[in-house]
Formats: sequence, structure tokens, C-alpha cells
Amino acid sequence: MDQATFLLQRAVRMQATYMESGELVERSTPVLWYGQTGAELVTVGVNPSKGEFLLRSGCVRPLEQRKFFTRDKEGSLQEFHDDEIMLRKSISYFQKYFANESISRPWFGQEGGAKLEGFLQGMGASFYRAMNESMRAIHVDYFPFATIRQMGKIPERETWFEDASVHELFKERVLYLKPKRLLSLGATVTEQLCALGAVLGEKQTVEGYPSAMYQTGTFFGIPMVVLHFRPSEQFVGLGSKVDSLGRHHGSYTKKEVLAEIGRLIGEGADW
Repeated sequence: MDQATFLLQRAVRMQATYMESGELVERSTPVLWYGQTGAELVTVGVNPSKGEFLLRSGCVRPLEQRKFFTRDKEGSLQEFHDDEIMLRKSISYFQKYFANESISRPWFGQEGGAKLEGFLQGMGASFYRAMNESMRAIHVDYFPFATIRQMGKIPERETWFEDASVHELFKERVLYLKPKRLLSLGATVTEQLCALGAVLGEKQTVEGYPSAMYQTGTFFGIPMVVLHFRPSEQFVGLGSKVDSLGRHHGSYTKKEVLAEIGRLIGEGADW
């Protein structure tokens, strides 16, 4: 077995423990990354949404709409762990995520659109393709297991996040992917990266968009940018307010504005 398969097996063993909480999506499997390996930029989020495995009705996605490998009703995590064919199918889902019509466009954004993809295009990157000389991006969640409730509503989240095995699995996934740059999305993830040894500079603001704050630093020698706003969320996670220049945060979500902010941060980080 290759390293990716070993990493997935390790994650499956961890998931078996976390399933006892009742907070994880039944029949789900670990999501180690989203997108084709070999990408230059890794974006880092908190954990997979339940929508990666479930329809809005709460039912498991039918086969033709699945984003990731989903276990059969009778299939146990142990069976998944021991079956190399299923493990490789799961990894193929990771690789093909952004070529799948069922991807989470409301969060990642569609090709050529706004949201996180729009921001990345301003930085000269894309989840969907390498544009001219731009970077190809891939996504990783710090906690690789889909939960029924949002992570912020789960009492055990702090214990989970401080788990040394979760820390180690995240670090090994990043080192396996070998990115040239990291983009951390929000304070929750950044706190864990700092616990793992990330080194950050002072907070900076984007000229013309004072609420768009960021930091630069390194994670195991990899240049990193930390965002203190969230391009994929309503009002970019800053609330329905205006910034110190009187610009409403809602305007920050426009495609052209996100691209401009991404460009300015990329220049400020010397990317």
C-alpha cells in the first residue's frame, strides 16, 4: 500500500473512536483532502460538512450524487479499513472532487465565480484548473470527519482539536501533499496550526478594505497566509456592518472585490 492509503487507514481508526460521540455522520468515511494532488497551494478549513455525504433531507446521497466514498448500510469502518479496493475508491473521490458536478459550490464557489474560488483567482490560483502560470489549489480540513452539527455547536470540539493524533494526521497530510504555500481560513484552524509550530507575524490590513485582516508566516518551512475573514461566508464572516471607511461588509463578497482583496494579499505576502 502507498502512503495515501496508510494515512487513510490511520484516519479510519481515529474515526471509529469519534463515532462513539454520536456527532459524526453515519456511513461517512474520512476526507483527507479535496482535489488533485500535486497542487502548489493548500487551503485549510475546519472539517467536512454533513452535506458532503447527506442530502438536505438527511438521507445519504444516492450513488450518482456522491462526493466521497460512502459505506453501505451494513458496512463497518473495520471492513472499509481492511479493504484496499474501497480505500483506493475513496482516494479517487478525493482526487476528482473538483471535477464532480456535486461539489459544494456554495462554499468553494464555481469555476470563474466568487466565494473562495474568486478570492483564490485574485491570488493567481484555482481549485479547478491551472490558469496560464497560476497555481492549482487543493483543500484540506484540519479535522477530517463530517459532523451532523456544525463544529462550533459540539461540546467535545476542544478535546478533539487538542488530540495529538489529530494534530499529527493533519501535519502528515500537509507534508504528503507537499504544497509550496498554505492559506489558513479563520481563527479556529489557525490556533491549531500555531499549536503545531506555525510562526506568524503581526496582523495586517488590506488597503481599501480595512476589515480584511491577515497574517503571514510559515508552517514547517512552508510560507503561509492566515485570513481573519472567511471568503465563503455571508458578509465574509464579519457580520452585517460597515468597515472604518464606511464600506459594508456585504460588498466584500462581490466577485471582483474578493479577487482584488486576494490580489492585494498575495502581493503583500510576496506570493
